[in-house]
Amino acid sequence: MATNVNQQVWTRFRGEDISIVLTGEDSTDPSGWTLVAEFSVAVGVAPTLSVTPTVSGSGPYVITIPLTRAQTGTTLAGPRWFVSVWRTDSGSDEQLAGGTLYLNTPVHPLPT
Repeated sequence: MATNVNQQVWTRFRGEDISIVLTGEDSTDPSGWTLVAEFSVAVGVAPTLSVTPTVSGSGPYVITIPLTRAQTGTTLAGPRWFVSVWRTDSGSDEQLAGGTLYLNTPVHPLPT
């Protein structure tokens, strides 16, 4: 596992289609990488959801983690999720990034 994992915080609204976008810090060509993004309710707990991110560019590269409204509204039912992005291709088992995703419940105005 990488020792200098970039930890971030994201806040979005529950029940929306969202993307978490991460930018790599070097000129590595990630085109052959196998990636997985895992969402867990607590550190050390098995993931509730695993998503395959997309990768584009090289130097710096961009990792995009797409989440559907069903995933942010139902699958990820709690307000706080721990996120880990892993490179898992042959010979690699390295955490590239991690952080915390907060899913806020939207406040709707009262009908008039």
